[in-house]
Amino acid sequence: MTGLQRIIRMAGLMASTSLLLAIATPSAAQNQQDGMAARRVAVTGNCATTASKYKTSFSAIDDTTSTTYQNIAESGIRFVQGGTKPGCVRVAFSAEARANTDPGQLDDQVMYVRPFLDGDTLCQPNAVAFVASDPDFTQLTAHAMTFVCTDVAPGSHTVRMQYLNFGEGEVHIARRTLFVDYVK
Repeated sequence: MTGLQRIIRMAGLMASTSLLLAIATPSAAQNQQDGMAARRVAVTGNCATTASKYKTSFSAIDDTTSTTYQNIAESGIRFVQGGTKPGCVRVAFSAEARANTDPGQLDDQVMYVRPFLDGDTLCQPNAVAFVASDPDFTQLTAHAMTFVCTDVAPGSHTVRMQYLNFGEGEVHIARRTLFVDYVK
């Protein structure tokens, strides 16, 4: 398969996955609609931070077949947002990940990731397709995304990364780093 054929195939996969997500469940549809809006409109702002925390995990590969969001092991960071008014928090997440197609499975697995603040607040963008299956490449590969949490009140908070599998098999996540920038 040539590089161009692979790109065309992945574009078709992402388009069909977008359509399926839009009709799959109300939350998946909302995430997809939010994602579509994000592609049409750029959101800008200032995010002045003064402190950082990070966590790097070298643990064994974490797998899921769940089609609802699950916490990624060893991916939570507690921090205290300082200041006297709400501010922003920057969340950067990188990991080795794969969503491979096993024999007999459809080629439609996509791992979505999102940061969850205090168990009830999504940051922006609220969910991203982190890795999609590719039958010609089944190794773990590095992926990364940066998110922004706005209007975070002063006080103690926890950011935790979550993932789900949109497909028939398993998605896998291995070595990973979560970086949180906040106001001290």
